[in-house]
Amino acid sequence: LKGKRVLLLRSQVASNELIELLAQSGAKVTNTAVYSVTTEKNDCAWLKQKIAEGKIEWLTFASPSSVNGFFEQIAGDAVNSSPPRRVKVASIGPVTSEQLKNLGLRVDVQATEHTIDGLLAAIEKMYK
Repeated sequence: LKGKRVLLLRSQVASNELIELLAQSGAKVTNTAVYSVTTEKNDCAWLKQKIAEGKIEWLTFASPSSVNGFFEQIAGDAVNSSPPRRVKVASIGPVTSEQLKNLGLRVDVQATEHTIDGLLAAIEKMYK
């Protein structure tokens, strides 16, 4: 990529890892934030209740920002110790899994292919 111009169109909160890798390969990188992420606050009492009753089997996370938004409203303890049946946590990939772990959550399954289809396939594999 030496000397090539690369335009990155990304989230305002995206990590710098890709920029650094491209720059190390000699690319001239322009990083442009095209969207930002905000958390929609809602009344989550019903969801907390369903988790506590063991009526939610899986929580799926497709980005670190979805992890942050969820756990700003639901305590991690509610997920880690949800009787009578512990809710399972699925992650779309390693960056999302790392954010879950940073918040003290365990990841039951991580997608091999980092897409929504890959996330669903990883959950389905748990039942085979």
